[in-house]
Amino acid sequence: MKYLKLLVLGLLSLSFAACGDDDESMNSGTATVQFDSAEVTAYENAGIVSLPISITGDHNGNIAIKATMQDNNAGFVIDKDIIITTEDFVMPAGSDRANLEVNLYNVVNEELDMGRYITFAITSVEGATVGANATCKLNIKENNPLEGTYALTGVDTGGSPVSLDVRLSMNDGDANHIYVDFGLGGTMEMELTETGTMQYDIAVAGGQVIGAYSGYGDVCNYFTFVEEGTRYISPSTGWGGKFENRTFTFDFAPNEGFFTYIPGAGYLDVFIATESTPVKMTKK
Repeated sequence: MKYLKLLVLGLLSLSFAACGDDDESMNSGTATVQFDSAEVTAYENAGIVSLPISITGDHNGNIAIKATMQDNNAGFVIDKDIIITTEDFVMPAGSDRANLEVNLYNVVNEELDMGRYITFAITSVEGATVGANATCKLNIKENNPLEGTYALTGVDTGGSPVSLDVRLSMNDGDANHIYVDFGLGGTMEMELTETGTMQYDIAVAGGQVIGAYSGYGDVCNYFTFVEEGTRYISPSTGWGGKFENRTFTFDFAPNEGFFTYIPGAGYLDVFIATESTPVKMTKK
């Protein structure tokens, strides 16, 4: 189970008093307290995330605020996984902003755990009223272990090793597709099917437009196999593969592979498998 700590702190070097502080009376003005935003998104490795709380209107005395966790969908347990060090704090006259600071202490994992969130709520206020944004939902965005720069490798038609750096990315909330950027202005989509912890089967459709080449036009990805130096192309044929141990390995038999191709003009890069060398993408 991952752990995070919740710290409730004030801005502007404020010294927060207890609710019963006699140094200043409670606010008698018509002030409103609320979160600046109803929803905030932060990466799981962000560390401390600030959820600003604003006070507007007449503020001539103390305003006592209670903020706490309302719910979450990640199974975090209060005082074990989430620790609220201060649930009750006081804003003196003239102070119009505070931060509910969330320390994402140890929530990083090696899974594509999409859609995790924690909701915080201003549960009570004395000396003011609660505004429309009484809650703030903190969406935890994955520091996606699949994304990054990969070395795409294989051999060319003459059997010489070839390599190309490509960039892999995913859309927020979608754990079933990943996109390969060849630096041509577009991407090659690969479909993912989870088979284990950070293990996937992959499927790639052939004939995808993956960008454009200056002076020629669209660039596509094609399946190919090579026989006696002749290149045979099957534009509608896709291919499969697997991901494990930081590597995508394509299911090409010896002398099979794929290449990036400009229709009517020729190929740009070719990646062919041999008996000992698969076509693969390895994270750098």
